[in-house]
Amino acid sequence: MSVLRDKAVPTKAFTNGNIEVNDFCSYIGSYTFKRAGRDKRKFILNLGPVMLGTQSYYLGACTGEKFIFLGLNGKVWRVIGKVLKNSIALPTTTDKDAIRIWADTISQRIVDSLSPKMSVAVSRKTSFRYNSMVKSLVQNRSDEASLLGFDRTISYYAKHINQNWTYAELLHPRSPTLKHALYVSLVLALPAKTAASLIEIGSLSEFRCPLISRDLALGLYQQAVQLLAKLCPEWWANGAFTQWEYIGSIDEIFYKQYANLVINAHNQDIDLSTAAGFVRSDPLASYQRTIPEMEE
Repeated sequence: MSVLRDKAVPTKAFTNGNIEVNDFCSYIGSYTFKRAGRDKRKFILNLGPVMLGTQSYYLGACTGEKFIFLGLNGKVWRVIGKVLKNSIALPTTTDKDAIRIWADTISQRIVDSLSPKMSVAVSRKTSFRYNSMVKSLVQNRSDEASLLGFDRTISYYAKHINQNWTYAELLHPRSPTLKHALYVSLVLALPAKTAASLIEIGSLSEFRCPLISRDLALGLYQQAVQLLAKLCPEWWANGAFTQWEYIGSIDEIFYKQYANLVINAHNQDIDLSTAAGFVRSDPLASYQRTIPEMEE
């Protein structure tokens, strides 16, 4: 039986949301098409995130082909009418940094072809300003830590924001976001006004509009500080010099809180907004609940 022509099908892992946007070269789908009268099938590789307009997508491509794919909400589709100038060649290295650079290079070529020139220029300038600010803030904290006898490298801060991050995710995010800015501000224990400025720029880049004002960014940071201080007293005591190797990461702490919030709502048969209200009044009450309750 002949397969359907030009059909992109997401993998089960992608449909179920088990592939992170920065899992470079993971399979997010397969693409079947006809060439010279014969059916061909290629896997679609994840090249990471791409911001087009106001939406962030998974970017995909097939080795040996010029096709361009986008993914969102468990769906994958080919961008009709747009192709790469050269076929994709999979890097022979297994080094994560090298693979990221390879994916970033191809991604930039695709973004340039899909986005209006003015949009690309504005996005680049915003990202450059944001990345420069993050690099300066991280370097200052690292230098300050050295003077006090602490070993706080860029990679150390990256890993303890998120276990899957390297210095590249910390200093050179492909698209700055509010969450990235907030996490950087927390791990560096930045002064409120500095954090608000970083969060404002990160959200501006993510949403492509000035939704988050300086005052709103300041409020978001202060709420995040209050929550993290209760969930991780050592961070409240030591700030940027917290010994994260004995704790984990900020993302892990917040994700546990999120998971327990959902479990709390499920167990008590209440809506999420009500459960979130309980957490705001007593964060530790939800944080100390255990996941197995939901499975029982």
